Amino acid sequence: MTGEKNRYKTHEQMCKLEDTELSTPKHDELVLQLLNPKNAVKFLTLLGYDENAWKYQLDGDIRHLDENWDPISNYHDRNHTSDDLDFLYMEAEETMEHDAEDMFKKVRSTTLHDFPSIKSEVPIQTGYNKFIVGYVDVSIWMTLNCLSAAKSNLFEYSNTNGTIYRRIARDLRVYNESYLNQDQILVYIEVKPTIRSFGETLRQINTYRACTEGAIYCIYSPDTHFKNAFESQGIKLITPSDLGLK
Repeated sequence: MTGEKNRYKTHEQMCKLEDTELSTPKHDELVLQLLNPKNAVKFLTLLGYDENAWKYQLDGDIRHLDENWDPISNYHDRNHTSDDLDFLYMEAEETMEHDAEDMFKKVRSTTLHDFPSIKSEVPIQTGYNKFIVGYVDVSIWMTLNCLSAAKSNLFEYSNTNGTIYRRIARDLRVYNESYLNQDQILVYIEVKPTIRSFGETLRQINTYRACTEGAIYCIYSPDTHFKNAFESQGIKLITPSDLGLK
């Protein structure tokens, strides 16, 4: 129909915020660089993330579990212990601490091999009606705080009721202390082979910012002409050479 508007245009298109270089080979090359997990972790490192800052701690009170891993309420034996039972608890606490170390290593290995989560062409939507404002070229997300539990080996002892089987457990927190004690990092990255206009690019990113919370916005580009200007607005500009790439 003559004069009919395209109902499927995004806000980005209507406000002329769309990236005209999106379909160029250089744009694809830069995006594919960031989809490599090793490069993504390097990118996060430039924002303050430290791979060597993972730690763990045991939190909360000791919980008592039966042999089927079910919690035991009304537990009194600990208050009426013999020396033998105290010794069993000391051994159990040691195995629980070993389990905490093992769990930490497993979580640490997961962060090295399975994180971060990297996505491309991520829609940015308004909160109420989910209207698509535009698409971010790349997002990188990583959790920095994992909750688990450390448990002891099963131990047994005898009382007037017969043989009792027990485990003990405590909450375990595995966390990274390098990034301002945050629970996660979420980075939205605009990829620009060249930056033709500082104002146009800033308007695009600020439009996205208005629709999101808790995200860090960055530019990935070999063009450093407006680097200082963008960083004065809280937008870090990272180049391929910063990642050790051409």
